[in-house]
Amino acid sequence: MKSSEGGDQKQIVATLDLHGYRKDRAIRELTNFLDEMSKHPGNECWVKIVTGSGSHSQEGPVLRSKVSELLLKRDIDFALNRGRGSFTVNAKSGFVLYKTLRAEDTKIQVMSDRNEVNMNLSQPALSSNGQQVYQLGSLMKSDDHKIREESRKQKQHTQETRNEIRNLKQAISDSASQFDREEMIRKQEEHQISKVLELSEREGKERVRKDDELLEKALLMSVKCSEEENTPSEEIILQSVLAMSREETTQKALGDDEFDDQLQRAIKLSMQAN
Repeated sequence: MKSSEGGDQKQIVATLDLHGYRKDRAIRELTNFLDEMSKHPGNECWVKIVTGSGSHSQEGPVLRSKVSELLLKRDIDFALNRGRGSFTVNAKSGFVLYKTLRAEDTKIQVMSDRNEVNMNLSQPALSSNGQQVYQLGSLMKSDDHKIREESRKQKQHTQETRNEIRNLKQAISDSASQFDREEMIRKQEEHQISKVLELSEREGKERVRKDDELLEKALLMSVKCSEEENTPSEEIILQSVLAMSREETTQKALGDDEFDDQLQRAIKLSMQAN
């Protein structure tokens, strides 16, 4: 690869002015121009490529940089002229990056060994004007492999993302189900405790009522005994009151046992839920 400054002394065969061209069009025009000028007879064909120095552009010498990049990539001999606004280029040097299609190239040759095809496509050949023509078989194979690998990674990433979303939805569903179960258990506990408290209140009222009835019976018996001629002794009255009190106490104990059973069941249910 050769490049230098000061190529004005070469004998120029043709000039290509790229002033006012956009980058893509300029590269396309330059490629076609060099391909056409490479057919010129002789070992050298010096041409002039005018790009401008880029001093009046806000982005700088963009076009000049693009042209220089292409010339370097194709290993073409060139020199940057004085004023830095044009190149002197040997169109017969370097190589092309693709093979120009000809009429005879329209037929396809079928080969049995794919490795042999790839090997032949990856080998450089010489064009009619002596330039090296690098066919893109190996590059296409490499690019195809990269595309396949990127596609595989993309599919794998998509599947992993779908799995994460599915797992997240399942976790949310499980959490909602667990919350519903806990809420149901809490309501059952509240209902059970409410029943126990209601029973306790009812038992307390019943005990008070029975105590009042017992006291009233004792007072009536005392009054009745005092009105009779054969008034029993105070000891007999006390024994009667104590007998009635024992009976009431027995019934109360039975009620307390039932209340304790209800309370124990509510506590056990609450512990199982936790």
